[in-house]
Amino acid sequence: MTSKQSVPSLGAVGMVQELVEEVGARPGLALGQAFAQARGRMAARTSRPGVDGALEDLALTLIQHTDPPEAGLYGDVFLAMSGALQGAQNLNRENFGEALTAALAAVQTVGDTSPARQHLIGTLIPAREAYREAATAGEPFSVCLERMVESVHRDGAASADALPPLVLQTMARFIQGALT
Repeated sequence: MTSKQSVPSLGAVGMVQELVEEVGARPGLALGQAFAQARGRMAARTSRPGVDGALEDLALTLIQHTDPPEAGLYGDVFLAMSGALQGAQNLNRENFGEALTAALAAVQTVGDTSPARQHLIGTLIPAREAYREAATAGEPFSVCLERMVESVHRDGAASADALPPLVLQTMARFIQGALT
C-alpha cells in the first residue's frame, strides 16, 4: 500500500484543531486553558483557513494570554510555523521541516532563560535534527515524523505528557493518519 506524501492545507487544519483539543483537555497543563480559548477564535472565522491561518489563530490566542508566562513563547512558536507555511496548498515533508526549523529559530531568539524555554529548545533541537536527517536520507514524510517523535523519547525530553513532546506527538499522529 502506498501512502500519500502530503496533506491538503485545508485538511491539515484538523492537526491544529486536534492539538487545541488535546492540550485543552489536560487540566494539569498550565497552558491548557489558553489552548482551549483558541477554539473560539478558530470557530469565529468567517472563512475556512488553511493550516497557516489555523496556526496563526492559535498563536495569536496564546500571545494575548499573559498567564501562564510561557503562553507567549508558544505563541511565537506557532506564529513562526504559520509564517513558514504561509500560502502552502499542501503540508508536506519539505514545508513541515521548514516550519519546524522556524519554530526552533523563534524560541532561540527569545532572550530569557526560563525553564519552559530551555525545555522547548531541548525538545525541538533533537526533533528537528532527527526529522532533517530522515528527510535528507529521502525517507517519506511519515517516517520523518516518526523519527521526530522517537527523538523526543530517546533524548529524554521529560515525560510524554509534558507540553513540548505532546505538541510534536499530536501533530505527527494527525499528519500520519492523514497520509494513509
